[in-house]
Formats: sequence, C-alpha cells, structure tokens
Amino acid sequence: MKLTLTAKASALSALLVALSLPTSFPSAGAIAASDSKENLSTNASARDGYWRTFLEQGQKQLASKSLTEAEVSFRQALRSIKREPHSVDDLVLCMKSLADLLQMEDFKEESWKLYRQALRRLEREYGKDSAKLLPILVTMGSVTEFEGEYKKAAVLYQRAADLARAHLGAQSFELASCLHHLGHAIAQDGPFSGAEENYRSALSIMMAQTSLSSSDCLLELLSDYIDLLHKYTGPAKILTSQYEKELLKDQVQDLGKTRAVPQSAWQQELLRQKQNQNNSSRIVIENAPENSTNLETFSTVAQLLSTLSSSPEFNSFATPVLDRGNGEDQIDYFERMVAIDVKTLGPNHPSVARDLKGLAAVYVTQHRYSEARPLLEQALKIYQSVYAADDLSVQRLRLLLSLISEQALAAAGNSSTTDSASGSADLVAIPLQAQTFEVAQRLNELAFLDYSQGKLEDARNHYAYALSSISNATGRQSVFVAACLQDYLLVMLSSGRKEEADKMQLQARSILAEALSAQLLRAYK
Repeated sequence: MKLTLTAKASALSALLVALSLPTSFPSAGAIAASDSKENLSTNASARDGYWRTFLEQGQKQLASKSLTEAEVSFRQALRSIKREPHSVDDLVLCMKSLADLLQMEDFKEESWKLYRQALRRLEREYGKDSAKLLPILVTMGSVTEFEGEYKKAAVLYQRAADLARAHLGAQSFELASCLHHLGHAIAQDGPFSGAEENYRSALSIMMAQTSLSSSDCLLELLSDYIDLLHKYTGPAKILTSQYEKELLKDQVQDLGKTRAVPQSAWQQELLRQKQNQNNSSRIVIENAPENSTNLETFSTVAQLLSTLSSSPEFNSFATPVLDRGNGEDQIDYFERMVAIDVKTLGPNHPSVARDLKGLAAVYVTQHRYSEARPLLEQALKIYQSVYAADDLSVQRLRLLLSLISEQALAAAGNSSTTDSASGSADLVAIPLQAQTFEVAQRLNELAFLDYSQGKLEDARNHYAYALSSISNATGRQSVFVAACLQDYLLVMLSSGRKEEADKMQLQARSILAEALSAQLLRAYK
C-alpha cells in the first residue's frame, strides 16, 4: 500500500503517538513522601497512583478496540489525577489520552476543549516558548488538518517548527517532522511553492541524520513530495528527454508517466526487471550503429540485457563448465570446443560462433578486451552469413561489440573506471534506514520530476541521495545503479557539468558491461 501523509492518516498517527505511555512514573516512595509533606489524609494517600492504573487499563482497552470501555477508564484517570499529587506533564497526558479517544469517536467539541486546556497548562508551567509544547501543537495541528482547517493547522505546525528549530536545532529530526506536517497542510490549500520548500528542507534534514527510527517517516515524506510535484510543476520549463523514443511501442498504455514527461532510465529498468520475473513478451531492439558511442544508443544496452535474461534459448543452453574452474580452465574448454566444432561442422557454423562468444565472455570478465573483440567480430561474421541482418542474435552481438569497444577505451584512458570500488562516484552519507530499494525508487522518481521541471539544483541533490541509496542497497555494480547514473548524467549535462557527466557515463557503461558478461558466462547461443 502506498504510504502517504493524508490528513486522516496524519491525524490518526498523531493520536496513537499521543496515547503512548511514558516509560517511567514517580515511585511509590516519592509519592508517599510528597503525601507526608503536604499532610494529606490517609484516605487520600491510599488513592495515590490510581490514575496510572486507570490510564494503563484504558490503553489496553483501546488496543483491543474497546472504545467505550477505554473512554470510561480515561475519564476516571483524569478525575483521579486531579485528586492526587501530580505533575503538569502527567495531567496533560491524561487530558490528551481522553481527547485523542474522543476525537476518534467523533466528539469534536469536547476533545478540542481538552487539547486547548492541555496547551494552556503547559504554557503556564513552562512558558509559551518551551519545547514541551511540541507534541500537543503537532497533535492539535493534525486534528485541525483532519477537519479541513488547513490554514489553522499550518499556524500550529509553524509554531511547532519554530520551537523545534530554537530548542532542538536546525538539523533535528523533530524539525524535519514539523516541516513535513507544515508542508502537507500548505499543499492542501496553497501556496504550493511554500509546501515544496518545506518538503525540500525536511528531506535535506532527514537525509543528514545519522540514524532514523525507521524508513516509514522518510517514505511518507517522499510520497507527499512526489504527489506535490505531480500536481504542481511551478514556473520552470518542462524539459524533454532523449529516451522518449526508447519507450516500448506495445507497452505505452502501461507505463507510468508524469504529464509531458517521458520515462526515465530507472523506470525502464524497473519495467525490464518486472518483465524478466513474469517471463513476459520480448523487447524488440532498434538497430544501432556498430561504433556508436553517443548517449542516444545507451538505453538500448539495458534493452539488450532484457533480451538476454528473458529469452528461452538462453535458459536452454547453459554452460556447465562456466560454473566451476578458474579462468584458464574456461579458456581451455572453449578453445577445445571451437576446434572441435570447426573440424566437425565447418568454420561458419553457428555453433562455432556460440563457442567463440563463450570464449570472449571469459576474456571480458577478466577485462581482456583486446582478446575478446576479435572473437566477437568473428562470431558476428558467422551470424551475418547465416541469419538475416535484423536477426536478434546479430543485433545483440553488434551492441555488445560497441559496448566492449567503449570498455576498452575506458580501461585505456582511466583504469579506475573499470574498478567498481574505486571508479564509482563518491556517495553522500545517508542514514542506514534510507539505504533500501523502496527509498531509492522514490528518490529516483522525485529527482526525475525535478529534472523534468527544470529544477536542476534539486535534481542534483536528490539524485545524489538516490545514487547513495541504491548503491548501498543493491551493490555498486547493480544495473539499477547504472540506470540511476544514466538519469543523473543528464542533469549534469543540463547543468554544464560535462566532465562529471562523462565520468558517470563511463561508470554506467562499465556496470552494464559487467552485467552483460555475467549473462554471457551462463548462456552461449
């Protein structure tokens, strides 16, 4: 189910938080000493602590959905605490517990009266600028937002945000949470630019945390942020993408697209993985120039991966020797297979080409591109002599040769780009809870929306988060890392950072080459 901070979910979430019990209470000895000090009667002393019993009982009844019984217990807790020694915090806890339950039961007037009383008690005890007011302000904001009073909710959230910034710091998680709530309230009634500003600040603070309690808060924020950008594009120009022509002609009706925005490389990779898992229809590859090195043919490499992993022929021609032994054993095996096939079937038989590709795959894995290329060229000539020019096997091999050529150039020009550990872009530090595939997916969508709307600075920041998230979640050689880099480099090019874009391009191609090699090691037709 999609996580989104709707007004109703926000209110219920705040109510549940408000109903949680504190982890510790005054000891019986301390209360007895207080009773003695205040010269309370024996009967009053015997009643000491009853409010906690009623509160705990109400909490259990609430958990079991016994709302009527819980209301009775919470009312008794509130009556009892007023007759016992208590702190303001304890009194506010009882008031909020009852108010939250009444809100759930749709008794709006009485619940709001209790919230206001609780707020006034805290203000008298700690002052109007105390951080102690944060929970009640957020709860009251959630309740008013749930009622559709968005401007009133925004005022309460803004006050909470100001207190969090003043007392807990400009990089505190509490501030991020308040800004998220504030952005959501503003998004319902405008101005949308104000909502986006608060979402942007909240995300920046959350991603700077050393740790989060869970990924849920981040996922909710990203969902709300994405929803806002889908509804509000702002004054920025809608940019075009050169990958629009790569959209699958027979899948267009199923593609999730933003308005006037073509699909990103990340979305294409998600679709490819889904097709592979479902064994769905094969992707058709467009013819590509043999020696092309421009970005226009880059995404066809991802499509090539799709055809390799989904084609039945690749599942029926597994190569047992490639699953064991070292590289020299594999080379010896394929050299013998080539010699046998040439002798028995002739030099132009497709089986010879198949074994040549298997031998080349071993060399590619070892980054011995100069030895792999002539083998692949020989295999291509055999295929061209046997199959039509538009045959899928011929197209695969052409694309693979183009990619291998670029890998060889990259290795010669900068050996670090072929080493995933040292060649990958520097990753920004993000919380462990943000290093999941689901978070990475939403960050990529958010960043692509930013780019499509011309918000290049936001897109750069959010792609940096996305790249770190997916790299940590799936490993730096994942094809999803390559897809993220493929989109990221477009932002860099639009920002005039060609050098960084070129580096990302080489890194992405290197990752895809490794993925292709892994496919070829297990299939050789």
